[in-house]
Amino acid sequence: MASIFRTGQRLWLFVRGKRIAVRVQSHGEDVIIINPGPDLVVQRGVVVPIGCPVPHGFVLYWMQVLTEPNALGRNVVLRRNPNASGNFFRRGWRVNVSMPVKWRRAGAAYFVEGRTVNISLEGVLVESTASIPVGELVDLQLAFPDKSLCALSARVSRHAPATQANAPPASAADWPVTGAGLYFVNVTPETRAALTRFLWRAIRELPNTGIQIHCD
Repeated sequence: MASIFRTGQRLWLFVRGKRIAVRVQSHGEDVIIINPGPDLVVQRGVVVPIGCPVPHGFVLYWMQVLTEPNALGRNVVLRRNPNASGNFFRRGWRVNVSMPVKWRRAGAAYFVEGRTVNISLEGVLVESTASIPVGELVDLQLAFPDKSLCALSARVSRHAPATQANAPPASAADWPVTGAGLYFVNVTPETRAALTRFLWRAIRELPNTGIQIHCD
């Protein structure tokens, strides 16, 4: 799997209200090694936000400390936070992207069409002309720009006002558009890999695609 990180890439490490500038010394799939210096004190297992500068701003990527810094403040190993359910902050990349999505209540015969507003490895914000009750378990079909499809299950966590950026399906042009935040459940390794590849590709192609990245 390709990595969003690059050797020598400039990052920001946020610890105890301080922003520490670091560079990637080496990296793997979801792991990076940095040398933040002797003033950094972090313990193994702690989850910290990493800021990655991109055009027009930066994004946050929540990572867990695997190896504490040595006496010289070097060789800190970080990986993507694996405990998605134990952290109330968003834990990874989230991009604003409008692409087709179909959803249906679990067990229903027909899908309802809509569009995404933003998506991450943990969930997606969708808009459609049909309201999805909070707590409902739904089947999703995401249509990536490369024409590939991603099928997964999700549960509705909240309702959200429509952004007006996404037009409703042509067959229901006069219907009101509503938004719903969904979090993914029972994600298979293959589906997570597909989502990760899509998000990383979207981030790399940001200047040319108009996809925007933001964080909370």
